Amino acid sequence: MLSVYMGPKFGYGSADFTKNYLQYFGGKNNEYDAKLAFGASARFEFIEGIRFGINAEYANTGFTEMYTQIMRSPLDSQKVGQRTIEQQLTINSIPILLTGEIVPFQNQFRTYIGGGLGINIGNIRWTEKLRSSFPNDLRTGGEYINTTLVGPAFTLYSGIEMSFDKKLKQSLIAGFLIEARYVYSGLYAPFFEKAKSQFSSPPSSWNDTFYAGTSSFAVNVGVFFQFTKQVRTTTQ
Repeated sequence: MLSVYMGPKFGYGSADFTKNYLQYFGGKNNEYDAKLAFGASARFEFIEGIRFGINAEYANTGFTEMYTQIMRSPLDSQKVGQRTIEQQLTINSIPILLTGEIVPFQNQFRTYIGGGLGINIGNIRWTEKLRSSFPNDLRTGGEYINTTLVGPAFTLYSGIEMSFDKKLKQSLIAGFLIEARYVYSGLYAPFFEKAKSQFSSPPSSWNDTFYAGTSSFAVNVGVFFQFTKQVRTTTQ
């Protein structure tokens, strides 16, 4: 059984990254964008009601933000300059998982529940464009991270397959599916390692890696193609 699907992803985000971003970079955005993900799976039913397979999907998230910072003197709070800042964070992820699932009822409308383990291949790019009117400003912006990472992943999911009537078996598409899926992604990245040189007193935690926030929940709709062996009949 082959299937392809798409659906919106929700729940992206990293609390630790967001806390540091808002406090030190002065941004206002506290969540990642929810965007469509695209996936495909191949499943094999060697035992009736139990299927094993492989699943892969592509998803991306992040945010773009523009804002202005007013710089004030620590002595009298008078304005001494301002910064115009544009932030762009892009995170792409490709989880590849080996799956197993149970199909308790073999009929035209089949529900199923399953899970899987695997890896997530992710690419993270964060750039800051900064223009400052303050002479010799320590903050200059730039590309803080642009790296590809691999981390562990697992998934839990459940859905329903709605097969076409048996009289329509000659159709290439065997039916439609609706599925709810959660994917955990253990990607960690050194988001602030390059940025710490632009701050007079950066926190010591910026030497560490931070969770990338690529775990998510999705509701998918798709189509599936089912291939069955033909049974030969013999006449005596």
